[in-house]
Amino acid sequence: MEMKTIRNLLLATSAAAGALPVGLLPAAPARAGEFLTQTAESHQVKADPDNSAESSEHTPNYYKAWRKSREASLRNPAGYLSLTGLFWLTEGRHSIGSAPGNDFVLPYGRGPKLAGYIEWKGDRLVFHAAEGSDVRIDDKPVTEAILQSDAGGRVATRVQIGELTFWVVDRFGRLGIRLSDPASPVLQAYKGTASYPYDASYRVEGRYVPAGEPESVDVPNHLGSTTKERVVGKVVFEWEGSTYELTGADTSGDDLFIVFGDKTNGKQTYGAGRFLKVPIPETGESTVVDFNLAHNPACAYNKHTTCPFPPARNRLPFPVPAGETMQGLDELPE
Repeated sequence: MEMKTIRNLLLATSAAAGALPVGLLPAAPARAGEFLTQTAESHQVKADPDNSAESSEHTPNYYKAWRKSREASLRNPAGYLSLTGLFWLTEGRHSIGSAPGNDFVLPYGRGPKLAGYIEWKGDRLVFHAAEGSDVRIDDKPVTEAILQSDAGGRVATRVQIGELTFWVVDRFGRLGIRLSDPASPVLQAYKGTASYPYDASYRVEGRYVPAGEPESVDVPNHLGSTTKERVVGKVVFEWEGSTYELTGADTSGDDLFIVFGDKTNGKQTYGAGRFLKVPIPETGESTVVDFNLAHNPACAYNKHTTCPFPPARNRLPFPVPAGETMQGLDELPE
């Protein structure tokens, strides 16, 4: 499916009574650290609950710093805008190279015709370099290497082929090869992410409630499957006289990681929802839910990424015109 077709499908997702394209693949077992891995593909800025909310006429410093750091992360030559390939693995032997006949084809002119092979047998993934190819790990030439995936938040083995880098990802129970290229057309064309103007009214007081009894939540994803994720906790907040809850299925540092949807999805914001981090208080339960920090998932930018969608319980019945929008992102190359 072409990139713009995928974007249009996801932009229309919430317009169709909140329906999500699930059930295309069998459900995969939950993976520890999977949500944390998705968060790492977002940004590393920590929400600041101690920075007092100013009026909408003045943009507070913490928000300016967050926007600056967020843009720097998006423009990182090794970030997810640099991704140019995602090849799902099956057991057996798979060739990698720039020649069209390979199983995983590198960008034209960006690598040898045959760089080598990845062999998956049992619980082992091994890379075999082709004769004469300059393949490196940690800048050291290799002829053969065991590949570790990023499952469970582990550091994946990164294989360098010239300026290209590939590694094994574990997403929703599937193993794939992800390729990064600093000359990515998406990265070169990226002009920035638009946001709603800062609005202090969308920075609301909340209450953090850690999970008590073991509980799981069904989380759909853009691959069409659904995984059961362990609930870490939830935030409870008031909006226009009603009480709402948002559930987090993982943490990111000292923050609760939340995937949520609202009535702007498919219109001004990404159709499949946005991400949000809410500070977990060191003591007590008081926290801040700052929708100005709502940000796009990686899938809003690049088709070679993987993203969770909001669980049903995290679909807010009102619009949240705060945080990042999709303005201009549909113009990025496929």
